[in-house]
Amino acid sequence: MAPLSALATVEASNKVWEKAKAALANASPFSQQQFKQLKLWLSTYKGNPDLRFTPFSGADVIVAANGHPVGAGLTKIYGIYACKRADATASYLKLFDEGTDAALSGLTADVRLAIPMLGASVAKGERSETVLIRPNGLAIAVGIRLASVTTSDGLTISAVADDASDGFIISGPA
Repeated sequence: MAPLSALATVEASNKVWEKAKAALANASPFSQQQFKQLKLWLSTYKGNPDLRFTPFSGADVIVAANGHPVGAGLTKIYGIYACKRADATASYLKLFDEGTDAALSGLTADVRLAIPMLGASVAKGERSETVLIRPNGLAIAVGIRLASVTTSDGLTISAVADDASDGFIISGPA
């Protein structure tokens, strides 16, 4: 198990919000509004902290055995946006608090979130989006790793790229 590289450095929040706005250009107005409210909350009540914008793609989160190692280090996750690539089989976007490149099979205790991406029921022309907002942040102690898995309680990586999700994470200092 090799350690992951450090999480990207934080930058001025305005730069992060510009990236988020661009990434949400084709998102639903609901999803866009959730991130506008997070921006308002963080700037008004949390002192406008420096933040980190971390994009991910479906190709990243279906890497065999290991998922997508985002980086090692302490952080707080404030928001996650995920959009299903296609009207495909249901999958779950899992987030792990993990700082090495170990195989997922041994990381059961490190799971912090399992976000359902149940795109099979999406009406034609709609997007299967999920927004998770944590106004006070979800503390991550070791590092972030993402994976698209086949069941909510399992660690089997989805084999089909269309089952996975594209999106981004907004995080900041712990």
